[in-house]
Amino acid sequence: SYVGLKFGYDGQWDGLLGSVTTAFGGDRWSGMVNVNHRQGQETQSMGDRRSNDSTRTAANPQDRDGRSVLGKLVFAPSEDQRFRLTVEGNEDSVDTNVLSSVAPPAPVVAAATTTAMKARDHQTRARVSFGHEMDNVGQGFADDLSWQVYRQDSETTQRTYENRGSGDNASRREREFNFDQRVYGLQAVFHKGLQTGSVDHALTYGLEGTWTDTHQKRDGFQVNARGQVNTTILPDTFPVRDFPISKTTELGLYVQDEMRFADGRLSLVPGVRVDHYELRPETDGIFATDNPGVAVSDLTKTSVSPKLGLVWRFADQWSLFAGYAHGFRSPPFNDVNLGFTNVQFGYTAIPNPDLKPETSDGLELGVRFIGAAAYASVSGYYNRYKDFIESQGFVGFNNQGLQVFQSRNVADADIYGAELKAGVEFGQLSSALEGWSLNGSVAWAHGQNKTEDVPLSSIDPLRGTVGLAFDRDSWGVELVGTFARRKDRLPPAATANTT
Repeated sequence: SYVGLKFGYDGQWDGLLGSVTTAFGGDRWSGMVNVNHRQGQETQSMGDRRSNDSTRTAANPQDRDGRSVLGKLVFAPSEDQRFRLTVEGNEDSVDTNVLSSVAPPAPVVAAATTTAMKARDHQTRARVSFGHEMDNVGQGFADDLSWQVYRQDSETTQRTYENRGSGDNASRREREFNFDQRVYGLQAVFHKGLQTGSVDHALTYGLEGTWTDTHQKRDGFQVNARGQVNTTILPDTFPVRDFPISKTTELGLYVQDEMRFADGRLSLVPGVRVDHYELRPETDGIFATDNPGVAVSDLTKTSVSPKLGLVWRFADQWSLFAGYAHGFRSPPFNDVNLGFTNVQFGYTAIPNPDLKPETSDGLELGVRFIGAAAYASVSGYYNRYKDFIESQGFVGFNNQGLQVFQSRNVADADIYGAELKAGVEFGQLSSALEGWSLNGSVAWAHGQNKTEDVPLSSIDPLRGTVGLAFDRDSWGVELVGTFARRKDRLPPAATANTT
């Protein structure tokens, strides 16, 4: 049996964290429960003006509160198989006093003037899964296998409470945004080892499927000084949906064979994956009323993606690796069917029913060192994309002067970059440094829209991490720094009109 306590502090948001973990194990039954709680304040910004109105540059005051639980129960009827039940849940709440939306004091307060605004964001997620593992199947189709089925429910609710005007012009607005998703999933993986001549084969194949229902809705009302309730808050008449109820099906079949030659020094890993994607939107009365004349689009796509990997262990601690992979990514459901306008902030997001799936061809080459005291790897990659999906990009202004955002396909794009990872176990160098280690990584990427010959705005800038850790059997401490360069490769601002 085991009981462990963990406490932490995060200075980024003045967060206090605590958790307790209990576990037990036996010949047949084993299990664990982990419970976490966290609470804190707003993430500080570089602004130093702490006024109580829109002149404020400091972060708005926040109270954060969250908790999570993870439980696992394992039953092993024999040494070769295990049944596993996992239950997990997470809840987070954030209360914000939105002082930056409050108008500065004025002699006359207009009806449209915000005098107070508060917000409450609430997120929940619950997941349950049941799986089975068998180590010695002893059949021609597999040596070992594992499968699991799961269900996950997640919901996000954002509520805003706003006071406007004063006296006879006073009003109160309450608005609510809700997004919930239910996912059913299935996964199965099979492994089979065999030998043909002098070549060893490690065959892996399997399947996975997810079925997702997605609902989104915005609601709200306004109460004036006379107590009259109105559900129209321009430009919306509530309730509204920004995209229709959507059902998506994603199915995948894959197989790969790791073939080892030359006494294991050379590995060749061919593989192939078949993906099938379906999007089925449902137009209900809420979406149809809010988006008159907007046609929703179904989407069905099947793609075959081959890949090939190579590993050459040319020395005891050194290896060279290379690979080719064909990629496939389906358009997100809310990119295909989306309609949302915010006149107050001057923008609109429009659907793209012609959005195509994204495909890519990628190459990777690298070298890796793994020693007793240190490890290091450096690699470079190049990916060429067809119909690259750039989600919610700024495409110009419409006839009403609103900024227009739309997901679109970039016919040709390429992304290339490099990554370095390294670490040192100082205890392997000197017994006086036992428990100390240093780990770090650096990643650089460059993306270009080849069709328009402009940078891709979605590419991350240079990023790196470095961590110094000290570990003992019963406790440990680690200091980690994350660094990012300012993003300076951006496309020119769009100026063309769209309708």
